[in-house]
Amino acid sequence: IYYSRIYIYTLNPLIHYSYTHYIHSVTISYCSNKKSISGNNCVGGILGYATYVDEISAFENTADITGNNYVGGYAGQTTTRTLIQLVENNNKITGKAYVGGIAGSTGSLKGCINNGTIISSGVLVEGSTPVACVGGIAGYATSIENCTNNSDISVATGGQFVGGIVGKLQASKGSNFKNCSNNGDISSNSSYVGGIAGYVKASDTSSSNWILQIDNNENLGIIVSLSGNYVGGIAGYIKD
Repeated sequence: IYYSRIYIYTLNPLIHYSYTHYIHSVTISYCSNKKSISGNNCVGGILGYATYVDEISAFENTADITGNNYVGGYAGQTTTRTLIQLVENNNKITGKAYVGGIAGSTGSLKGCINNGTIISSGVLVEGSTPVACVGGIAGYATSIENCTNNSDISVATGGQFVGGIVGKLQASKGSNFKNCSNNGDISSNSSYVGGIAGYVKASDTSSSNWILQIDNNENLGIIVSLSGNYVGGIAGYIKD
């Protein structure tokens, strides 16, 4: 684990006291988890929750992970600044909402593989919306490329946003949605279900000159949503 903190002191000459500012940067790599982990919220094979992690890479998780909300094979929840790349999950991930083979909720993902079954057994109500946010790679992310899911996804309740790769993709300028493959079957009872992404939304409405390219994605899994709307082979719903 690499961690750096830079202290910057500034003096206010008018009222004669100083401020201390912190710049944090954390990179986590070459770690492994080989024992099962169970918890409530923010549960991950390597990391439960983090705000200042810039990159997670070269990990190994070979144990089952179980929790309620924000559950992932490597990270339960991080901020959107985090990049997770070149990691592989081979075990079962079980939770309710924001559940993914690699991360429950994070920023960008590159070159990640999930081989473990994903199971969602409940929902998280946000406002009046029952949310599952479940994906083979991540429940929620801002950018995703070169990722593969090889295992089945089961969502037992009516929680929305289920995808073979990502449940909900909140894209902005610079985001990617390309070169991903889903080989697992998806069984759901909800709306916004896709072979690659359940729901894709553009969050950067201040810029009118950017394009989100949805390119070279492939779904080879059977998708069943018994009572849901907005179900697609690549994306269930795309909103600008």
